[in-house]
Amino acid sequence: MRKVLAIILVLATLLFSGCSMPIENYNLVLMFGIDKDEKTGGYEVTLQMPKMGSGGEQEGTSIGNETFTVFGVGKTLEQAVKDAYVKASGIPFLQHIQVVIIGEDVGKEGIAEMVDLFKRDPKYTLTPWLFTTKGRAEEILNAELEYDTLPSFSIVHTVTDVSKFNPKFYAIQFNKFLENIEVLPHGALMGRINLIKENGKNILEISGASIYKDGKLIGMLDDLDIIGYNWLRDRYKSVDVSFPYKDMHVNISIDSGRTRVRPVIRGNKLIYRIDVKASGSIEHISSHPDLENDTSLLNELNIVTGKKIKSYINVTVKKAQDQRIDYLGFEKVLEHTYPELWEQTKDDWDNIFPNIQVEIHTNISIKNTGWILDNPEIY
Repeated sequence: MRKVLAIILVLATLLFSGCSMPIENYNLVLMFGIDKDEKTGGYEVTLQMPKMGSGGEQEGTSIGNETFTVFGVGKTLEQAVKDAYVKASGIPFLQHIQVVIIGEDVGKEGIAEMVDLFKRDPKYTLTPWLFTTKGRAEEILNAELEYDTLPSFSIVHTVTDVSKFNPKFYAIQFNKFLENIEVLPHGALMGRINLIKENGKNILEISGASIYKDGKLIGMLDDLDIIGYNWLRDRYKSVDVSFPYKDMHVNISIDSGRTRVRPVIRGNKLIYRIDVKASGSIEHISSHPDLENDTSLLNELNIVTGKKIKSYINVTVKKAQDQRIDYLGFEKVLEHTYPELWEQTKDDWDNIFPNIQVEIHTNISIKNTGWILDNPEIY
């Protein structure tokens, strides 16, 4: 965390070194929230910035762990941002935004104006992580959270580091999202974040995903839906697959693998074949079977693990087909594999996609049963 803060301070110093005003006159905007203004029908923006402190004569200005927010309203998004300017103690600096949170009301109305503003105006950056929240963004930016670290850095840490081990959410940066909505016009995903209470304390929960089509929010995916999506799109890195088996509970750690999706034409029918090949190790097993000598048990665990992964993917595909929205990228695979067929079907894809048959094949190999130390019995 300190390293991240140091990098931001160095960048900010370099950027401001040619300006006539000192850095103390600026506030780094780290989180940017967008909601509908219920009174005017325009926009309300919330900017979250760290409180700047003095580290002494040698250290100069530093970022503390506390934040403050300002808000602005306007008929347009740009007017709302300008309105927020006059309420800040310094000039908000927008090129270090780490996280953008979109309120559900704005998402449903459409994010075209937000996209246009960020792409058109050089004051902004196209690298923030994007999230939709079920409710208002300003509630998240103004919440008193349980932890005292800067919320934006905690979110970035979660999506860049924790995501390697947790397949229950989806995260994407602004520039990648823009690429996706261009190449996947029938549906693209964005992250989802919500403010929840645990034991009376405010916690930010990153879970599931939000679905956008034609620039508008049209649905949400929960954490179980997104597990299947991450398997389908080959987004897993080091994830666990847990399941009960006979009188045991088993946890398999997947450390490598690949998912391949390809369309197959059989007669007049279009079928998508999904092949998952992965390997891993036993991370936990609740009893003490003789795995070293019982190869049949290992084979059974391979099969059960494959069935569990298959069930995740089936749930995700069925939900997408029920919603009639191809955010799975099937359309792009067909375009690359059979471009002529894609040209014939693309205008009616919303009706074709829900009826596509899917075949899922898994090949799982448990190559390590874990390291068991020969300890004396504990009485």
